[in-house]
This record gives sequence, C-alpha cells and structure tokens, in this order.
Amino acid sequence: MKTMMIKSEKNTNITDNSLDIMRILAAFFVMLLHYTGYCVNVFHIDSSLMQSIRVVTEHIPGVVIFFAISGFLTSRTCSRLSFKAFFFNRAVRILPPLYLCTIINACFIIVVAGVSFWNLLPWIIMQIFGVAFTPGFLSGFATGSINGALWTIFVQIQLYFLCAFVWKYLKKISNAKAALIFLASVALNIISKIIVLRFPIADKYLSRTFFPYFVWFYIGMVMYKNFSFVSEHARTISAISLLGWGSIVFTSISDFGYYTGIITSTLLSVIVIALSYSFGRFRVRFDFTYELFLYHWIVLNYFIHKELIQRLDPLLSLFGFLMVSGIISIIAHIVISRIIDFCSIKYQMAHEKKN
Repeated sequence: MKTMMIKSEKNTNITDNSLDIMRILAAFFVMLLHYTGYCVNVFHIDSSLMQSIRVVTEHIPGVVIFFAISGFLTSRTCSRLSFKAFFFNRAVRILPPLYLCTIINACFIIVVAGVSFWNLLPWIIMQIFGVAFTPGFLSGFATGSINGALWTIFVQIQLYFLCAFVWKYLKKISNAKAALIFLASVALNIISKIIVLRFPIADKYLSRTFFPYFVWFYIGMVMYKNFSFVSEHARTISAISLLGWGSIVFTSISDFGYYTGIITSTLLSVIVIALSYSFGRFRVRFDFTYELFLYHWIVLNYFIHKELIQRLDPLLSLFGFLMVSGIISIIAHIVISRIIDFCSIKYQMAHEKKN
C-alpha cells in the first residue's frame, strides 16, 4: 500500500518518543482517580495516602492525557493510511478487545450479581456499538455501572471519525486559522460547562459527545501538524508549559472548564507530547493501555461488591486493585493479539491460495 508522509516526518524520526510510557501513566491515573474516588468520596476511608493520590489525579487527569496523545497519533495514522485502511486499522484495534471484555464482564455480572443472561442481553447488544449503558436493575450493584470507563472509548470513536474527515483540510491550513479553531474548541468546553451548571440533566448527554473533549484531542492534532517545530523545541516547550501549569496548580488560581480546568488541561496536553520527545526513545513491548481502561472497572466492581476497600488496609487494597487490573489487561492483550495474528495469517494464506 502506498502511504503518504508529511514533511515533518522526512527529517525527524517520529518514533523516537516516550508516548507508550505516557499512555500507560494516563491509564494508571484514570484507575487511581476512579479507585480513590470511591475510597475518599463514597466510603470515606480515613487515609492520608488515598487523599493525597486523589488530589494528584485531579490535577493530572488521565483522560486529558489520553485524548491529547490520541489526537497526535490519530493524525499521523490518517497521514499514513488511506481512508478505508484507517477505519479498518481502528476497528481491529478497538472492537476485538471490547468484545472479549464484554464476554468476560457479562460472565462476571451473571455469576457475581446473579443476573440472568436474557436480562443482560440488551446491555450486551449495546456493547457491539461501544455505547456506555447500565440496565436500571444493576444500579445498586457495586459502583452502579457495569463499565463506567467505556464512555471514553465511545467519545474516542467519535473523534476518530472527525479526524478522518477533517485531517486532510487541517494539515493544509495556516497556523493562524488553526489557532482560531483552537479558540472555538476552548469555547465548546466552556459552553458545555455553563450548560451543565444551568441544566444539570444535560451532563448525561454532553458527557457522551466529543464536544467538551475535542480541545485536548485537537491540541494533539496541531502538535503533529507542527511536528518539526515541536520536536526541535520539545524541552523548551515542556519547561514553559510546566511553569505555567505549576503556577496555576500551586497557587490555586481559579480554572474554569468542563471535566477539569481548561487552562491547566490545555497546558498538560502540550506538556505530555513535548515531554515525550524530550528524552529520546522509551517504548514498551506492547501497548495494553486500552485493556487497562476496559478491565479495571470490572476489578473495581469486584472490590466494592466484596467490600475489600473497607476491609483491607488502604495501601494493600490499592496495590491489589492495580496488580489484578494490570495482570488481567496484559493477559487479555496477549490473547487478542494472538487471535488477530492467527486470523491475519489464515487470511493471507487463503488470499494467496486464491490468487
């Protein structure tokens, strides 16, 4: 397949980065945010450690990091692959892990919560489309959500479609026009917050759309568009952005925005990508961050259902939650990777035999 290479990749090795590490950190920050949320805000566990971790995860939201990196990498994928190949690539990456997780989660709910398969069937059908949904009769089970992290995947799918359609135009426009689009994305975030403050019920619908989160994804897109400049000045960009971010965080300056403060989250998006190109190549053997997003909620439901958060020492329960989530995610990633590789080999063999 003939691919396109934008000017920024001709002179710089774009793979010399630490984005894998940043994605893993983002996933763990999301896990910590969810876990400490129940420890501190729901069960009121008296632990300075949990409270400190909670504060850190609120200032460094993993979802923001996730969307910024995704915007950067998705833009690169759109540049390298055809329209059809891009969607095939995304479908192979998203759907098989989601469907395996759905099977495991369904078995978990049926066995642990005592729900029949037929009652759970509407939820299973919704998972085919990656839509976050919890039947009303499970609202009292554990967290009250079968998979409370799935909304990020649903939003991500929307952003994939958006990027696929607009990237070819975005990469050609001037930076001045790109800046105007950025201001519009900031406005979308702030307007979303204002709407939710005035009409709280709207949050249920807005939170499932890409509108409030587009600003962080877009920052990743713009940084890829200007990759030559970003890679050349990565450390300077990181230092300046860190200084600005720290000035707001440590002085408790008011920062308004949907989901999190718009100024600190914007700076954090820049920091993550710039830092990834500041210290050379650090890659992991395989990327299981998607699986961490999918499976940690099942583990969280188990811990809450069995009251492990209340019964165990806070540090022990946290360590157990992270370890179990990580192990399950790695195993699931390996299983899905081998299934995909097997199917790919069989397809190639059949295709060669046919020709």
